[in-house]
Amino acid sequence: MKNNFRTVCFLFILAVAFTGNGCAKNDELQKKYGNDSAYYQALVCLKNNDEETAIRLLREASRKASPLVSRRSLEKLSTIGSVQDRIESCNKLHSTFNDSKSLVVLCRELFHDREYARIILATEKINLSTEDNETVFYRLVSLLKKNDSKFLEEFFKWTITRDYSSYHQKLFGICVPPENSVKWKLIEFRTNVYLKNYNVALESAKEFIENNEYQNTYILSDFGKCSLYSSSQAAGKASYLDELEKKMYSDKCKFYTSFYAGRLYDKHTSTQDLACARFLSALKYADEDKKFDNVLWYYFNCLLKSSIPQTLEAIRIYSDYWHSREYFNDFFDTLSERLLSAKMYDDYYNLANLLRNKASEDTVAKYSYVSARLIQKKLVNDVSRSRAKQERERLLDIALNCGTDLYYKIMAASRLKVDEKILEEKLYAITPVQERTVNVESEKFLEGYADYGLPEFIYDEYVEFKNEVGMDCVSKISGFLFNCAKNGGEDEKKYIVQSIRIASRRLFAPEGNVSRQLYELSFPQNYSTVVSQICNETNQDEYLLYALVRSESFFDEKIVSHAGAVGLSQLMESTAADIARKLRIPDYDLTDARTNLMFGSFYLEELKTRMDESAIMAIISYNGGIGRVRSWKKSVGSDFTTKKFESDLFLETLPFSETREYGRKVVSAAAIYSWLYYNKVPSLTAEELMAVPEN
Repeated sequence: MKNNFRTVCFLFILAVAFTGNGCAKNDELQKKYGNDSAYYQALVCLKNNDEETAIRLLREASRKASPLVSRRSLEKLSTIGSVQDRIESCNKLHSTFNDSKSLVVLCRELFHDREYARIILATEKINLSTEDNETVFYRLVSLLKKNDSKFLEEFFKWTITRDYSSYHQKLFGICVPPENSVKWKLIEFRTNVYLKNYNVALESAKEFIENNEYQNTYILSDFGKCSLYSSSQAAGKASYLDELEKKMYSDKCKFYTSFYAGRLYDKHTSTQDLACARFLSALKYADEDKKFDNVLWYYFNCLLKSSIPQTLEAIRIYSDYWHSREYFNDFFDTLSERLLSAKMYDDYYNLANLLRNKASEDTVAKYSYVSARLIQKKLVNDVSRSRAKQERERLLDIALNCGTDLYYKIMAASRLKVDEKILEEKLYAITPVQERTVNVESEKFLEGYADYGLPEFIYDEYVEFKNEVGMDCVSKISGFLFNCAKNGGEDEKKYIVQSIRIASRRLFAPEGNVSRQLYELSFPQNYSTVVSQICNETNQDEYLLYALVRSESFFDEKIVSHAGAVGLSQLMESTAADIARKLRIPDYDLTDARTNLMFGSFYLEELKTRMDESAIMAIISYNGGIGRVRSWKKSVGSDFTTKKFESDLFLETLPFSETREYGRKVVSAAAIYSWLYYNKVPSLTAEELMAVPEN
């Protein structure tokens, strides 16, 4: 299988050269891509180990192709052939395009060949504060190698006038520090902060932090960071930042002293009033939208620790002033849980109305749906009985038509009992979150990799051009990657993850109506034969297992999480060992797809049995642990257990944000899978999954 795939994809030109249909296909591609085709043909030749032909074709493309393809051709030429050929290609690339991207390619090749003098000459006029860090690194190493007296001064300027990077750290590691140099101590300070040696950094900062000559936003930001993350005495360090602020002449510097003083005071409940005051000061000094939103987020969270009413009042005051609506999504998710846990249902409903057209569409959908359910449960006093039905339906309609969150859209449809066709229309008409200007040349460039059977180039190129291509192009390249993974060998399975990521990101950030194809690419049926067999054995719905695996691993059978969870269904070794014992399997490999899927399916069904046949309780137990879920269920208020257990409201009260999101994600994914492949209405699937049998 693996060899067949490579024959098709990697030897494409040879494959089409000897058949009538192949010749027709080749002519078609030649006509579509014109002079650009030489570039793609060259890449195929390189995979064929035909470097001589590849170089000839790349040179042809560099002369005749479109600007983007010409650039890529020269970039590829800079990596193959003789040393002199590579350098000539780099020089031509830089002389043709004369920008930072071409300069870094030139310097990279010159550095590889130890042409330090030529690097110094080529980079003489660069701006150390804005030039690509890799280019600056090559220049400074070259200065160091040549014992150039400009080295320390330029290294210092590079270090204190921009964000610290891995290239800074790399250069620091090969330098011999000069004696008694304050500038070097500043370089060392920023390096220690980057390496998270916060205590060491804080101690060394005493020599220069109050010196006006060396105060700038980068130094003060790092000083605030190491004050925050170094050990103990948070209040004392916050007080010092308060005193330091008085010595600042620049509002930009005052921003960081106020912001980090606020975060330090926020560490202790006894000083949260001081924290709020400092955050408010930082808001006044914020000169960028991102800084403002960041401080406001911390201010809201600080208030939430001590007073929900004060938090709500602050939201009312600042709701017209934040810049990025999406930036506050996680905060509003936390606030939602806090309001429900505190039984502040009227406040919840009033906040839902306030956030309309001010918070993100997804946040609005969430608050609208939950408010509608609270009204239905007669928990909102601010809505009269005569208005209850009308208001509930209004809010559900908002949730149905708002945002990209499939969970609330599907749940709202279930409560409204909307027709299947209407729900389908709503699923295809996801609210666009951004406008895109499609670049035809960028689309053509990406599609060329697919047409010429070159999957390994697509994802990285897509990341660069993702905002310039439309959904038809996304569907084509995502579909190509999916087929490569499906029909290829072990090396090609990696493409399934890339395919899902490309399709899903566009599905949840569309520029217009989405297609069924885009849904199918975002929610694929990978490992279909194995899934069918296992679900027959475990008596489990296939769409639920697909949803779980997609949510856990994006169908990456080799993935290992930071916590140590392994494979498609992300099982911990301890859990897997227990399952193996129950299934009487002495030896197993969790990176084997069938084994992992069988264990994951068995575990989910076992949880379902232990949770009284409730699918939703099994799902959240899979993520949060069955012990925690049972404890949460016991502690939830009686408001959600009258007559029957309200699982959707219970889900919103879970104290772990990860588990809340996981439950919503799996339920919505299962509903979509059931709709796409099993001819089920997604809202009915959601109802079945959310059902909790009465005790």
